[in-house]
Amino acid sequence: MSRMWSQSGNDGRARRHRIPLPLRVRTEWISRNDQPAGLAEDTVMENISQFGCYFLLTTEPTVGSEVEMEITIPVELGRISAGKVYCQGRVLRVEKQATTDRTGVACTIDRFRLVPRIADFQTA
Repeated sequence: MSRMWSQSGNDGRARRHRIPLPLRVRTEWISRNDQPAGLAEDTVMENISQFGCYFLLTTEPTVGSEVEMEITIPVELGRISAGKVYCQGRVLRVEKQATTDRTGVACTIDRFRLVPRIADFQTA
């Protein structure tokens, strides 16, 4: 697995942790031409903090739209029980990447629920 790192500046922002975890993102919004739009996309989380996370998508969601995220915690992440974390939040910022066709998305994490792997309950 890739190296993990933490970043904390003196700018008052929360400490961000670079933990590249598999992430499924779902959201719906009203497009610029007033049409319903949405996405369900698998990606990898770029970083996470106590307040939100950042990831890249091929589609650009609208700032303020609600987002559902499903974070997969792999077994090899030792300190945390494997399973999934289901999160709900809002899109705070979108950034078109100059070097790729992807869009950086910063989201809040307003609510979350940890669901351990079934195998964790089957040990005797």
